[in-house]
Amino acid sequence: MNASKGIVLPVYLWWRLRSASDDTTPSLLSNLWILFVLYAAAASLWSPFPLAAAKLVGNLVGTFLTFLVLQKAARAGLLGARELTVLILATLGLGALQTFYYGGAAYGFDGAEREARFSSFIGAQQYGAFLVAFLAIALWLRAFSVKARVWLVAAIGVALALNGSRTWFLGAVLVLLVYLLLSSRKIVASVALAATGLAFGALLVLNFDPAGTELLTDPSSRIAATLTALVTGRDTPQNIGLSNLNFRLA
Repeated sequence: MNASKGIVLPVYLWWRLRSASDDTTPSLLSNLWILFVLYAAAASLWSPFPLAAAKLVGNLVGTFLTFLVLQKAARAGLLGARELTVLILATLGLGALQTFYYGGAAYGFDGAEREARFSSFIGAQQYGAFLVAFLAIALWLRAFSVKARVWLVAAIGVALALNGSRTWFLGAVLVLLVYLLLSSRKIVASVALAATGLAFGALLVLNFDPAGTELLTDPSSRIAATLTALVTGRDTPQNIGLSNLNFRLA
């Protein structure tokens, strides 16, 4: 099933799109990915686990084929604002269904006695990566109206906050910064000034009211755990993702 989903299905979709676009110029990313796959395939010959190595190379090939399908569909204009809006909203809907209706019983959990993180029917980290990709699409796709762009970015931002991934939260921040930098220097200056003012204001309030730091405490959010550690100066194994490990210094 994994081979069919990861390789056979992309090949079938690529074949269906064989006449969709006349632009067959390979992109720089495609060439770099081919070199990377060839390197991984050569390195797998020395692996002490040949089956696992073959599966990894197959996964890389499937990822490349999926990218080719998406690139070909985008160049042919088959992925418009309507299709992408449906895809984003459906993904967020699946995330809400899995997290709030099923209670994160299948995916999104970090261990016993830990709150489930917002995710669809995939791992929380992978779902966070999916959301950041959607954020880039919502920001840069010109087919979106201003109103649609604002609502999509807001919905994706809320989902990222509920997901709690620090890695992909940082990725979303970088995407926003690049977008603002390319859009207008005045916007960048205004946003930076406003963000700095809000940051200093929040730190000032927390400094005068240490009890307010409880607002940052959320066992399901790694972002909140990191902010709590930075503000209070105290850390716990739960905050750094090592709740199942005990370290002792000799």
